[in-house]
Amino acid sequence: MLILLKYADTATELITWLQSKTFVLGLIHAIQEHNVSSQMLAVIHAVLTRWTAHYLAFKQLLEL
Repeated sequence: MLILLKYADTATELITWLQSKTFVLGLIHAIQEHNVSSQMLAVIHAVLTRWTAHYLAFKQLLEL
């Protein structure tokens, strides 16, 4: 269980970092536009009190 929490903290830090870097987000968006077959994905940040939001945010990060 501690390993899961370790990776959850790391994923949350990565999401926070990505959201603060608009240039990196722009590059990701440009790559997604170039790959027409893939759907557009966004970096989402979980609400602290909703565990499903954390799950969806981490899942979205992995797909991105």
